[in-house]
Amino acid sequence: MDTVSHDPFYDEMPRILGMSFSEMLRLKHPTAWLDFECGRLAEEDFLARFFADGRAFDHETFRRAVFDAYRWLDGMEDLVDALVARRIPLGWVSNYSLWSEEVDRRLGLTRRAPWIFLSWKEGFRKPDARVFQVIRARWGMAPSETLFVDDREANVQAAAAAGFQTHLFRGEADLARRVAAAGLSG
Repeated sequence: MDTVSHDPFYDEMPRILGMSFSEMLRLKHPTAWLDFECGRLAEEDFLARFFADGRAFDHETFRRAVFDAYRWLDGMEDLVDALVARRIPLGWVSNYSLWSEEVDRRLGLTRRAPWIFLSWKEGFRKPDARVFQVIRARWGMAPSETLFVDDREANVQAAAAAGFQTHLFRGEADLARRVAAAGLSG
């Protein structure tokens, strides 16, 4: 999320809950989202624990609004498709819940590249060093030959420490320049 797909956490979630982003952050349960992303909470338990005070909200309307917000970030679908057309190996690595299946359904991610790591299936998240061990084991390419792209500095630093080439994502144009500099574009 936030590298390929729009993340509804910042805009749609607070809006559907009728509050500002800062208010949502203040009121949400301190660990429910992380537990959901690491597969320790089922969806219904996550939704029931979303707020620290246990307040009720319409779970189905919330889910629908979140799912409807999944969309490609500007320019990313074309960039990914260009890399796929050039047969550049791609893989998805995500700190996300089982809702990643809905992201995939809407965007067709796995038609383009396989999931290499999903936090909800593994039980831990980036920047944990174990993530990069999993990537190395599943990816089949040396970290030094792999460009790890992420929108969070901590994840990029952890990938670099594990020997990966890295890029801090700041938008499609910036990534396209980095890909071109690496000799991966047309």
